[in-house]
Amino acid sequence: MTRLLSSLTQIALLRRDASILPASWSWVVLFALGYAATNALVAWVDDADGIFARIALDLVLAFAF
Repeated sequence: MTRLLSSLTQIALLRRDASILPASWSWVVLFALGYAATNALVAWVDDADGIFARIALDLVLAFAF
């Protein structure tokens, strides 16, 4: 787990790319849920309308590319 956090930190600091992460569907699902939760929190703090539509659109666009 420490290696994963270290890898994510390296990616966030733009020192490495995402190719260092292990490729599995469980990680894709985990990161998508984390992304959706973070996006929901930001939208909730901003009192944005259409929170679920925004999250769904963001996830569709992210997976499309």
